[in-house]
Amino acid sequence: MGEQSETNNSDNSITLCKDDSPMKKDKEETSIPCADEIITCAREESVGPYSRNETQRAGINQGEPPPPYERNAPPPYYSSYRSEGPQQQSSGPYSSRRRSRNNRPFGNDLSYEEVAIVFEDVSIRHAFVQKVFTILFAQLSITTALNLLALFHKPTGDFIRETTYMSYIMMAIFFTTYLALICIKSLRRKFPVNYIFLFLLTISMSYLTAFMTVRYETKIVVSAVGTTMLICFIVSLLACQTWFDITKWTFIIAIASIIVMVFGLIAMIMSIFGYKIIWMIYCGLVVLLCSVFLLYDMQCILGGRRIELSPEEYIYGALNLYIDIIYIFWYLLQLYAYCR
Repeated sequence: MGEQSETNNSDNSITLCKDDSPMKKDKEETSIPCADEIITCAREESVGPYSRNETQRAGINQGEPPPPYERNAPPPYYSSYRSEGPQQQSSGPYSSRRRSRNNRPFGNDLSYEEVAIVFEDVSIRHAFVQKVFTILFAQLSITTALNLLALFHKPTGDFIRETTYMSYIMMAIFFTTYLALICIKSLRRKFPVNYIFLFLLTISMSYLTAFMTVRYETKIVVSAVGTTMLICFIVSLLACQTWFDITKWTFIIAIASIIVMVFGLIAMIMSIFGYKIIWMIYCGLVVLLCSVFLLYDMQCILGGRRIELSPEEYIYGALNLYIDIIYIFWYLLQLYAYCR
């Protein structure tokens, strides 16, 4: 009898999982569910914002109303063409941006949001470049006007030549405003304080340039101006080329600057003892190095390189270009004077 009852119980447990069994119809309320039913119930009753994706999709496909909105669900994500990973925020005026070979800004696989971001970025960059070169043109116009006045108006030239103390005052103003604009980020971004400091720097730099030009012949000054314009034109054409990115060589440019600086100290000491040829070589190296600086700063302003300038740093960009051009003119002036 015991063996027969055990076999009956085993038969009942086996027939519970069959839908066509008459024994299951009699014992629906007290039946033990099978393994498949337990797994299905566990999936449906799991907790979390992503727990019922399959059942929700099945309900939507069958014409049922969509599931209720879940407040804990994450917001929608829209990727841009530059978001390959976490963006690294730069503390300085320059920001680093690396692009992969397949990361094309104007591809056919971009969505509407990505295309809108691309065109917005391009328009902002164009406005930034236009603003920087407008400020640079105003600076160079002030410098040119003051130097022409010193060259062709004799009382002004005599005053600049005789008052040496004014050159020291202007030098102090230049270093003060230059360090303030370079080191204080909030100062160069705050209007109109940034324009006031930049105007004072331009006036002081123009006076120092006039203080140098009145001591040379007009032919030498004109030759230096023409060579400076030619260098700026060639550098501008090279900066617009997309295949050449000088911002990748920042470390090498920094090492070259240190070498030229040390050589300048040696050339200054040697020129005191009458070795003028060393100073001529130093002037040529400084002109070459400042031309590289001009190319570097111009590509950072134009953007699209490994390192580019932030659109809010228009004062910083104009200041760098102005200093590079003035230094090229200064050392060309000395180089031509020593050559004659």
